[in-house]
Amino acid sequence: MQETYIRFAPVRDVVAPCAYIVLCTEPGGHTVRLSFSNIRGASARDLLVRFDSVMACMSHTEFAHPWEATPTAEIPRLEGRWDGYAFPLLEVKNSQWLASFTDFQTIGLARSMPRHFRFVSLDNVVDLLMYGDGAVTAEWIVATPQNAP
Repeated sequence: MQETYIRFAPVRDVVAPCAYIVLCTEPGGHTVRLSFSNIRGASARDLLVRFDSVMACMSHTEFAHPWEATPTAEIPRLEGRWDGYAFPLLEVKNSQWLASFTDFQTIGLARSMPRHFRFVSLDNVVDLLMYGDGAVTAEWIVATPQNAP
């Protein structure tokens, strides 16, 4: 089966492309910070998405991600002024990456089926596998020098 991509919208108002993504892994949780504040003409805020129950994560530079070399389904796009850009938050269905794991690795731990999330920016692509029973929270934050990466 071919991978398909759907918009993942944990918050409203994702209307611009993402400049870059910072992945932070810590015991008990993972954070993905999407920098929208570094896009000229976009709002001065960034998006923090927090995950618990993460199974795996990876980050690739923009053109080094495996999906750049394989045919893919149509990628959801932003609208209006930014319609030439990919929607920056995606959920991957029929994930080839997820399929590369054994049943023991994915559901052998008595957890529900993992979900594959992909975050796309102008600089890098971040993928994250989270067990289906995990929690996802997201919030917009004001971009200031104190919370810059």
